[in-house]
Amino acid sequence: MNQSLASKHTMRQLVKLFNGDTRAAAQLVFAIRRQFPHQTDQICFENAILAVEQNNFPTFIRFESVNCTRKYIRHRNTLGYIEPTGSTDASFRIRPGLANPNGLSFESCNYPGRFLRHQNFRLVLSQNNDSDLFLADSTFYRSRCYVEGACFESHNYHGRYIRHRNYELWLDESDGSELFQKDASFYFRFCL
Repeated sequence: MNQSLASKHTMRQLVKLFNGDTRAAAQLVFAIRRQFPHQTDQICFENAILAVEQNNFPTFIRFESVNCTRKYIRHRNTLGYIEPTGSTDASFRIRPGLANPNGLSFESCNYPGRFLRHQNFRLVLSQNNDSDLFLADSTFYRSRCYVEGACFESHNYHGRYIRHRNYELWLDESDGSELFQKDASFYFRFCL
C-alpha cells in the first residue's frame, strides 16, 4: 500500500475512534504535527491513534455539547456547566484515569491538580486528595454514543454518564431517550 493510501486508511481509523467526528480527528493530527513537524503523515496519524487509545493527548481539550452548539464543559465557582466561553475554565488536560488507567480523568487547565469529579451526582472541580473515593469519582470511560461525539461513563456508577441538564453537569442514568443521548454526548475540540 502506498503512503497516501496508508494515510487515508489510518485517518479513517482515527475518525472512527472519534465516532465520526472528523474535526476532532483533524485537530488532533494538527496538534501532533505542530509538536513533531518532521514526521510523515502516516506517523502523525499513528501517533494520533495511540493518543486516543492511551488517553494521552498532546494538548488541552475542550468538550463541546452535541446538542447545544458552542457550549462547552466548564467549571465556574467549582461547579460543572456547559456554557459558551473562550475561558480556560473550559480547557482540560486528559489524564489516564486516576482509579484505572484504562479510563480518563479531566484535569483543569487553569487549576492544575484539580479534576472534574461527581459529588452527590453533580459535577464539581476538586483538588486531588488521593483518597479512593476521589480517584473513583474522577475517573470516566469514553464510550461510543448513539449520536455523534463521545459519552463519559462513571467508573464507580456504571450506567451513569456525564450529561447536561438545564446547562448544569450531572451524572445521570440513561433513560434511553434521544434527548438523554444528545445531552450526554460531547465533541472533542483540541486547543491549538
